[in-house]
Amino acid sequence: MAVQAQTERFPVDENLELVKSEKDEDILILARKRFNRALSSEGPNRKAFIDDMMFKNGEQWPADIRANRTLERRPCLTVNKMKTFVHQVTNQYRQNRPAIKVSPVGDGSDKQVAIMMQGLIKQIERQSNADVAYDTGLDSAASGGWGDWRILSEYENDKSFDQVLRICRLRNPLRVYFDPDSQEPDGSDAKWAFISDLIPRAEFESKWPGANAVEWQDGTLGDEFRDWSTQTHVRIAEYYYFN
Repeated sequence: MAVQAQTERFPVDENLELVKSEKDEDILILARKRFNRALSSEGPNRKAFIDDMMFKNGEQWPADIRANRTLERRPCLTVNKMKTFVHQVTNQYRQNRPAIKVSPVGDGSDKQVAIMMQGLIKQIERQSNADVAYDTGLDSAASGGWGDWRILSEYENDKSFDQVLRICRLRNPLRVYFDPDSQEPDGSDAKWAFISDLIPRAEFESKWPGANAVEWQDGTLGDEFRDWSTQTHVRIAEYYYFN
């Protein structure tokens, strides 16, 4: 498993010695603890999200009743109205999309600079096809309770060292593991987060030659992490934290 760690900025009380340490082993120990906390805290919500998505996709019969009716050769008819209700929310959003607005406020503010920054944001959204990211996050939120999208930096082209911002969608919000101590609705006070992904083993070996794909588990973690590595795929995780 590969872990990418961002630089630290804010002090935290939890496991202070591990937080201050710059050793790879200590960083991974703290990351395991935090990941386990997020998984335990979000477990009921994640199960509810999966149930909601299955219900939206038409799997609306309880498993035991469906099994009994199948044995009795009785039909399990489903009149799925959930997508209609979800579209009532998402279509209204598409008709009245919220937009990012830059306002010049305070001493030394410049209206022309604000206009320029607003144009730059619109350019980033247009080049990123940001509407897809926004729509995907909203559909997930309306369907299952939460949705995500992210902002990444990437090189402008293969021959340039200049970087540009891109707004990217996250098709599956269950890939995100967030600080459960966060109190703000927008998560702005979160001190750490994980974003996982499953990539082909060949791609993993190409990006990180010589790296060993090890299981993300130790003596305190359970069997729920055994699928981090398979014969064909490796799960990687980006680990963001502030200290």
